[in-house]
Amino acid sequence: MTINVLRQFFMWCMVLNGAVLMLSFLFWLGAKEWICQQHQRLFGISQEQLNFVAEFFFIGYKLFLISFNLIPYLALLILSSR
Repeated sequence: MTINVLRQFFMWCMVLNGAVLMLSFLFWLGAKEWICQQHQRLFGISQEQLNFVAEFFFIGYKLFLISFNLIPYLALLILSSR
């Protein structure tokens, strides 16, 4: 496996995970009331608790994206430019 193959792999991982993050966030913004109603009915949690969980999810996913996709991609980009 060459550096270029790994670089392309991490680039596509970053693109796909970024798309999942953006779609999840847009879905959260567009259907927040419905999501809150469903979670209150199924799990009995309040809207404040769900907001905290959603914020924690989005922050965690962004950190995952940066740590495991963006940083390896940038490192491989630097290595391939030498």
